[in-house]
Amino acid sequence: MKNKFNISCDYFPKCSGCTRQVDVRNPEIWKEICAFFEKIASFRPDLSSKEITQWRSRAKLAVRGTSQNPLIGLFEQGSHNVIDMKKCPLHYPVMDEALGEIRKAIRECKVDPYQEKGHLGRLKYLQMTVDNQTLKIQLALVFNGKLLEENEKAFVKQLYKTGRFHSIWANYHPEKTNSIFNFESWELIEGEKNFFQKIKEISFAFHPSCFSQAHISFFEEMIDYIDSLVESKKSLFELYSGVGCIGLSLAYKAAKVILVESSPHAKSCFEKTVESLSKDIQEKCFFLSSKAEEADLQEAEIILVDPPRKGLSIECKKNIFSSNATQLVYISCGYESFMRDCTEILEKGWKLENAKGFLLFPGTNHVEIVASFLRH
Repeated sequence: MKNKFNISCDYFPKCSGCTRQVDVRNPEIWKEICAFFEKIASFRPDLSSKEITQWRSRAKLAVRGTSQNPLIGLFEQGSHNVIDMKKCPLHYPVMDEALGEIRKAIRECKVDPYQEKGHLGRLKYLQMTVDNQTLKIQLALVFNGKLLEENEKAFVKQLYKTGRFHSIWANYHPEKTNSIFNFESWELIEGEKNFFQKIKEISFAFHPSCFSQAHISFFEEMIDYIDSLVESKKSLFELYSGVGCIGLSLAYKAAKVILVESSPHAKSCFEKTVESLSKDIQEKCFFLSSKAEEADLQEAEIILVDPPRKGLSIECKKNIFSSNATQLVYISCGYESFMRDCTEILEKGWKLENAKGFLLFPGTNHVEIVASFLRH
């Protein structure tokens, strides 16, 4: 009988996607996190988890090899050699099925995968995002060039005719950089422009460049926890909001919601999302296309922050500390930066009231932390 806390993968430990296969609900880093909380607040937070396989609804994968032997997958640990992932135990199964169709179409249409040596070839990366309701896939293809060549147009058409894909986008990225996307150069080639993901009974619009959580069902539980921390009838500001999944999910109880995000396509996704919401929700939700450091927080009573792994910048923290907010909810995806920011928040007179860990990426030594701070 298989252990329900173990993952079995043919590519482990070479694949860079996972660092742990046994007892994945007890990552090593959790002991260190608990020790930190015991030191600063004299309590141990709970660690929550859910599915450990078939949970991933979004994946970015490299494309290498040749047109007749394409390699699609993640890089090996410590290298840029691609592991050709035929089946990943973390993926929604439809993603692995789609990868088989993509490999077939690459071969038949003679699409040249990218070669880092010499900056040659065409297809560099792909991103798949699965609609958790219909299981249709929003596919983004990253090309080393500024336009599609004729065989690449045929490649896209062949894929779309399978019926597997909601939409297929081209991202043109001829520069030799480590970034996967060129955020300024997108083209919808096939399918519908608006892709929606249902989260907490709200259909959120996502452009392929916009951040979205990959573990949707568990992300909903994280939102429920945040909801339990936040008082009703308060003015709520969310920094690093993305398209607004957390803030809009809390709008029903808030006096006002201000979402702050600098990603170029996030505002249009927010606007498309709120079209389907009630008029009273629409009238109290606003979106600022701005860096978090530039947001005016003087009206904020509650501030939510969901920064990247590097944590909050010095200017962002100054902005928060000089505001009149009485609650700060910190959603952290980087433990080391959280320790730094948490220590500084406490030094500024805030009190840590609640915290909880979420194993959003089982198989890794990574825990998302939600922490609530209050001041009077």
